[in-house]
Amino acid sequence: MRVSTARSLVVAALGFLAAACANSATVNVERAPRVLGAERIYSLAVMDFAGPGGTVLAEEIESEMVAARFRGQPAVSVVDPSSAGPRYARGRYRPARRGAAGLVEIGRRIDVDGVIGGSVLDEIVDDREYTREEDDCVARDEDGDCTEVRVVEIPCWDVDARIEARVLLVETATGRTLFNDIVRGESGMYYCEDEHLPYTIPQLRDQARRDAARPLRELFLPHEERVRAPFQRPGDNLPEPVAARFQAGYELAGDDRLGEACTIWEELETSGVRTAGLLYNLGVCAEVFGRLELALQRYEQALSLSPDEFRDARRARRRVITQMRDLDRLQGG
Repeated sequence: MRVSTARSLVVAALGFLAAACANSATVNVERAPRVLGAERIYSLAVMDFAGPGGTVLAEEIESEMVAARFRGQPAVSVVDPSSAGPRYARGRYRPARRGAAGLVEIGRRIDVDGVIGGSVLDEIVDDREYTREEDDCVARDEDGDCTEVRVVEIPCWDVDARIEARVLLVETATGRTLFNDIVRGESGMYYCEDEHLPYTIPQLRDQARRDAARPLRELFLPHEERVRAPFQRPGDNLPEPVAARFQAGYELAGDDRLGEACTIWEELETSGVRTAGLLYNLGVCAEVFGRLELALQRYEQALSLSPDEFRDARRARRRVITQMRDLDRLQGG
């Protein structure tokens, strides 16, 4: 059975939870919304979309917004449009003015920071028939062994549900359109005549709408990502006692004792040991505990000492720069 596949359109960090896992740390990174300006949206309403299935799509988008969490709290306050009157309620909304201007007007009436709306451009279900061949025994001997086989063709179907919608996010205070683009979702299944139908067509359509709505969380809301940051082992050129101490830290990190591992690596650095791998590991330690400026410094030091391409350090440096930029956005900088 084929199931729905998200197609994201596809941000800093403040506080980290890290769990050492094998030879890596899993870092919980806080990201600002991917849409610039959406970080100013603390409350919003989702209006019915125009077009076929528009009310159901609005419900799916609203559900995504309601379910989104950030720092253990709801990522945004979602306001029921009917608070502005029954004619704005789900399934009853008929806009007097279409487009962004109409959404801004509604946002001011409901008193929310932003409004999501738009229109369904296309919603279709396609099916393709094919056959599956299967051997069927038509004669057996006295021992029950098959002596004659015929090939039976079994009808099968490959079904796809797809939706395409234009989504708008407007900012009430400024009247600006922060997002105006097309999102797509799809879901599919295949089944044969001798099998149980995995989904009904309405369920398949619902999955396609959910697929289209899901990426809007990261586009419109602050969110969290979990990033795996691998640790480095000691290099070949270290004296044996230093290498053994370095390796001990590496193993402690893998045993979920990251604090002890970081202490060992800090002691090695204080004693004068300076290798690209050690400085990189110290950068991961700093990043895990939210010291982004120190983490950036460590990663840059590691890159300057590495004669070869140090992809983990380069990737970590970019990650921290992005986190610092996003943190500035979340703090209103």
